[in-house]
Amino acid sequence: AKALSNHKHKLILEGLQSLSTEAAEELIKHSTPLSVGSYCDDLPLEELSRHQGKLAVGLDHLHVDEAETLVKHQGGHLELGCVTDPEDDVFEILSRYEGDLILDGISELSDAAAVSLSSHRGRLGLKGLQQISNEAIEALGKHQGLIENQQPSDFLNTIYNPENEEEEED
Repeated sequence: AKALSNHKHKLILEGLQSLSTEAAEELIKHSTPLSVGSYCDDLPLEELSRHQGKLAVGLDHLHVDEAETLVKHQGGHLELGCVTDPEDDVFEILSRYEGDLILDGISELSDAAAVSLSSHRGRLGLKGLQQISNEAIEALGKHQGLIENQQPSDFLNTIYNPENEEEEED
């Protein structure tokens, strides 16, 4: 880990089976983007959140306490692209993140999650979003940053909304 911390380019460690606290302490010295994979059951998130560059963490599930830790990251870019279905409380916590927040694994958003994310300031990545309600569209439309590098209204026009189909059938 000490040798890797001197690496000059993006560091992708997605095949890790484990990551010790000591190794994470060395890796966070690496100032360019750091990506840590999803095969670790117990990532040292407290240490990883202190990384000063872009951070991608490949967790499948994200719990409230983990979100509270990761939202402290100050590298300006937090990617949680493998997370697919967090609780609404997690979205509320993540909305406090200051910087780009990438949640590409999310395919559906509840209304409460959309309201929480609408208060996020920064770019929001929701590449996997496929389905959303009218209420959630209205909430995300108030987002003060780009969503998928587009204005919120432009991005939201591309998302499937089953409520619109029901209205057309009437």
